[in-house]
Amino acid sequence: MRAASKRNNERGQILPLMGIALTVLLGFAAFAVDAGYLRYEQRVQQYAADSAAFAGAWQVLNGQTPTAAAQAAAAQNGFTNDGVNSIVTANTPPQSGPYAGDSNAIEVTVQVAHPAFFSAIFGRTKNWVTTRAVALIRGNSGACIWSLQKDLTINHGTVSSPCGIMVTRDVNDTGATMQLPSIGAGGSAGNSYPGVITTSGIPPFSDPCNTIPGCKAVTAMFPFGSTPGTGPFSSCGNANGTSLVPGCYNTISGTFDLAPGLYVVPGDFNATVTCNSCRSGVNGVTIVVGGNVNLNGSTTNIMAPPAQQGAGPASVTTAGAPGILFYQTSTTTSPENFSAQQLLGMLYAPGAHIDLNGGTSTLTISYVVAADIIANGAVVTVPSATCSSCISQTPVLAE
Repeated sequence: MRAASKRNNERGQILPLMGIALTVLLGFAAFAVDAGYLRYEQRVQQYAADSAAFAGAWQVLNGQTPTAAAQAAAAQNGFTNDGVNSIVTANTPPQSGPYAGDSNAIEVTVQVAHPAFFSAIFGRTKNWVTTRAVALIRGNSGACIWSLQKDLTINHGTVSSPCGIMVTRDVNDTGATMQLPSIGAGGSAGNSYPGVITTSGIPPFSDPCNTIPGCKAVTAMFPFGSTPGTGPFSSCGNANGTSLVPGCYNTISGTFDLAPGLYVVPGDFNATVTCNSCRSGVNGVTIVVGGNVNLNGSTTNIMAPPAQQGAGPASVTTAGAPGILFYQTSTTTSPENFSAQQLLGMLYAPGAHIDLNGGTSTLTISYVVAADIIANGAVVTVPSATCSSCISQTPVLAE
């Protein structure tokens, strides 16, 4: 009887122990479930941080601050900055890590409060996760060819440049030879080439005109949204004879020898021209056009003045890269066609299409900026001296 009575007295003692054990096991299970969920979210969040750092770097390359682009890229990946439960910050230079203080590096942190599930029974309502990424801008190659609105199409042509290409949409290259450091495109970056860094899906970029001295100088005379007008000249006349001096001409059509200086043409420019008195590094011509540009003659041989720091009838300096050769105002959508030319300088047509045509074309240019660009059999060369002021353009993830 005593043994049975003793066993009866011990029957209920296991229950409290089981309760304690179950509580501990449930606690571990709760934290395990939450930890697994957070590890998954951390991977997703890290991808958002990487994309945000990359987007911020592209903005820095375009002379902009990285925060807006970084936050927009994070939002596209599901982490919208609200300052409370989702906080996306961008710093250049980074505030920590091996690239702290490096102005060529962009740091992005993504802090997100994730809901607590089973661990909420222990009083925790949120679990904060912080991810971080650093994008580094490598090299000083820069970009010299910019398609601001659409594509870059190269059919059996050659592009040789110490600086790169930026394209808003796609690079369409058939039988092309590409000898340059990099291609960045919002859509497809085209084919792979030895030694060429091709990057697809880059974020939108801005017109580089304000970072180029000559372009900035001419834009100061012909602001965005304006029509050409007469510029610094009192009136426009007609182009007659076989030679022209700087001034404003309603249209230019024919064959002319241009004296060095500034030419303003509110209408079309359809001509074969030379500048026999132009001298490399000393002087040249800048032609501002409000209509169509069509140069279709093998005898065309003109150069821009050195990089312009000001604007005027004979606006030249004696140092730097070639300045503006042809400048179409931002309101102009008429195309530019260059076939069988020898040109040295910048071609700028932010709202228009540029055709670079002909196997005998030798286009030695400092920059091409256009709405979209097609090169058919042309040899396009950018001399290395002209890219000394190009902005760097190849961001890579470093952390």
